[in-house]
Amino acid sequence: MEKFNTGNDVKMMNIDLSHGRKYIRDYLDGRNGFQNKLIETIRNRRFNCKVIVPGNYHMTHQINLNCGGVFSQNHKENQHESGVVKVVDSSLWLSCFIKELLNEDHLSCLFDDVMANGSEFMHGHSHGFIYHDVAYHFVSQSTIDSEKDLLSLIYATKLSWHFLCVLFDAEIDCIEDIDRFISEVLDNFQVLILGIFDGESYLVMCAGD
Repeated sequence: MEKFNTGNDVKMMNIDLSHGRKYIRDYLDGRNGFQNKLIETIRNRRFNCKVIVPGNYHMTHQINLNCGGVFSQNHKENQHESGVVKVVDSSLWLSCFIKELLNEDHLSCLFDDVMANGSEFMHGHSHGFIYHDVAYHFVSQSTIDSEKDLLSLIYATKLSWHFLCVLFDAEIDCIEDIDRFISEVLDNFQVLILGIFDGESYLVMCAGD
């Protein structure tokens, strides 16, 4: 993941593991069947936590993952010559990061879509399905042509108060049995991505050995 810190706009920064664990536990909170299973899956797993922050961000105290404003601070280096503050889009960075994991690590990806219903959750580059009354989008390397495809899916499922994406290591072409598919996702879980900073950015949790 270090190669993703080569740009000046955003970077990944480590956070304290206990702080990350608490945020994940509170964020998921067992709100639906998949989240309940996900909490149990990661409870005793080793992992590291990173957050996506502006490239010029310097942490001076424990970061508050619930509060926004991190990407809109009116620092001089964030301004154009006209004085207009540049808008840094962490979602664009995230789409490139996920695309790299799909291509290089051959992972597959699952997004939840808590505001969609059965008649509107289909997305052109994903396989959509309903599990415990929540819509989900499944994508793999074969269904995604570019970072733009992922970015549109991120925007479609992202809310200020919720975003959840899971990457897992399993070769699945189609979903024939949803319960079996969910078990495959959890058994082969590798990366969890959650929304932070009131929808401005993301926490990335990667499973360790």
